[in-house]
Amino acid sequence: MIITRERLIELGRREATERGERQRLAAVYLVGSVVEGDPLVGGSADIDLVLIHNLSPLRPREIVRLSTDVHLDLHHRARAEFEAPRQLRTDPDLGPALCHSIRLHDPEHFFDWVQASACAQFHHPSNRMARARALLTRARTLQRSLSVDDGWQRRLASAAVDGANAAATLGGQPAHGRRLVPGLRTRLDALDQLALFAGFLRVFDADQSTGWDLPGWMAHWAKAYDASLEQSEDKVRAPVRRDYFLRAFQTLAEADMAEAVVVPLLLTWPALDAEQVPEVVMADCTGARQSLYAACGLQDAKLAERRTRLDAFLDDVELFLEAWGSEHGA
Repeated sequence: MIITRERLIELGRREATERGERQRLAAVYLVGSVVEGDPLVGGSADIDLVLIHNLSPLRPREIVRLSTDVHLDLHHRARAEFEAPRQLRTDPDLGPALCHSIRLHDPEHFFDWVQASACAQFHHPSNRMARARALLTRARTLQRSLSVDDGWQRRLASAAVDGANAAATLGGQPAHGRRLVPGLRTRLDALDQLALFAGFLRVFDADQSTGWDLPGWMAHWAKAYDASLEQSEDKVRAPVRRDYFLRAFQTLAEADMAEAVVVPLLLTWPALDAEQVPEVVMADCTGARQSLYAACGLQDAKLAERRTRLDAFLDDVELFLEAWGSEHGA
């Protein structure tokens, strides 16, 4: 298949029409990198569809393989979430996606009504600030939850991303997906806030890559992902999703963008159950993950130091939000 943006939109429209009619959906709309116009990384792409169900959906998310290079990423949501569209203007997740989307299925014009109501005044400074504040609050909540357990490194990375996006969203869309780190840099640069981007990287020493073992970490991330497929019935985990990320990691690494690989590795490294994974595989993958953590200064012994560094970064984000609010009357 020759992958073009137009072809991906058509595939999404076909799925939206078929599911919309069969499941009597209220609406289906397209979001993500296909809408933004640059869906391919490493020769692969996903098609992000939001399916609005009249009743509560059976599951929140689903992955459907179309080919070795393309898959559907289906987000199932209930109609009730959209019944107060003006409130979505300040939602940091649903709002931006809704206002940067393509309608694919809308038999009763429900989506038209929701989008028109939600996106009116969407870019008003007060609404931008509300979305930024919501992201910063979420980051602060994660930061306060940090304690030594099997997963604090992922929460710390998530908090740093939310903090960076709190600033980035003042200029438009928050960054996400496989281009998360380059997207943050572009957005913060547009706001003349590259200092914040540098602070974001310093949270996990991603501003220096001396001695990093990207090939080894990527190989063991893939091995851990394969092992997680065998121990879980999670509909979001699939071989096509593993390849989707891995090919992007390889492309970014070849482009000498190590920091753009390390942060997603921290966010997506699969958790493994020692009782369900062979001992050799468990030891191998755990050792590689600990090597990644050590390179990023995320050993358990350094939790207090990292929490302090994250707190300082979030303070800088808050100062920027206050300055931006004063300048724009928000």
